[in-house]
Amino acid sequence: MKTNNIFQSNKSMFFKVAVVSAFVAFTASSCDKDDDSTGGTNPQEDTEAPVINLMSPDTSSTFHSGDTIHIHGTVTDNDGLHEVSVSVTNDKSLPELNVTEHTHGQTYNIHQEYIIPTTMHTNIEVKVEAEDHNGNKATITKPFHVHM
Repeated sequence: MKTNNIFQSNKSMFFKVAVVSAFVAFTASSCDKDDDSTGGTNPQEDTEAPVINLMSPDTSSTFHSGDTIHIHGTVTDNDGLHEVSVSVTNDKSLPELNVTEHTHGQTYNIHQEYIIPTTMHTNIEVKVEAEDHNGNKATITKPFHVHM
């Protein structure tokens, strides 16, 4: 009878180790920057940075305390995106909004909103950063002023 218990215990341990090993292998391989699963070019050949088209806010816009800033645009890449970040900082470089999306595919749509909490005149900057699976990066910034 003791042999049966040892076998059952080893069988249970083997199953647990197999499940954990499969999970670790899947997690480690789920996003490899050199993965060419998007159907793109060979990583050594791709030197094109992502293209960011930030349609709003417009730099000529005037904002006041309590206004909502609608941040809209698109990010595209010839080979496949890896990460897109949208941030809003004030003139003291303090982050007021910071959103980072891990993404795949060749197009990413930006849809963020930011409510201006400040009660004083200040300069604010919207920044969008994008990186593709081959390490090519792009950044665009739009500054604007907030009135009381």
